[in-house]
Amino acid sequence: MKILIVDDIEDNRYVLERLITQFSRKHNIETQTLQAQNGQIAVDLCNEKPVDLIFMDIVMPVMDGLEATRIIKKAHPSALIIVVSSENDEAVKVKILQAGAEDYVLKPFSSAIMMSRLVNYHKLVLSRNAIGFQARAVNVFTHNVYSYQLKFFISNDDELAQFWET
Repeated sequence: MKILIVDDIEDNRYVLERLITQFSRKHNIETQTLQAQNGQIAVDLCNEKPVDLIFMDIVMPVMDGLEATRIIKKAHPSALIIVVSSENDEAVKVKILQAGAEDYVLKPFSSAIMMSRLVNYHKLVLSRNAIGFQARAVNVFTHNVYSYQLKFFISNDDELAQFWET
């Protein structure tokens, strides 16, 4: 599994890389990690090599994580983008999810919880690769989904007729 860590702060990249290394050893999963200091480098790396999982910061110089997420998702819709940021503003969270990110992790995060999430992200990447990613699948953050349910209690012939007419 190829993983890209995008953050302008070197210590943040290092912490995530160490967690990924621990995860790989614990679960005997082969991973390759790449790092980028800003969104533009992330976009360039994704265009050079396909990446399965991206941990993306939001606030960065040159190109922020929001713009990088939009560009990467447009060119590589199967990339699983997880935002890891200290931004705790609901409007920002909504924007990044609408841009195509699949999850939002608030910094500072618990290493135990992140290890658990890595298991889930790995399963998701495997399932996407196994069934083939459906780029045109409905994303509830970017498309309106309508659902309705009708309930009938049929106690006589007239109600049965009304049910069939409906």
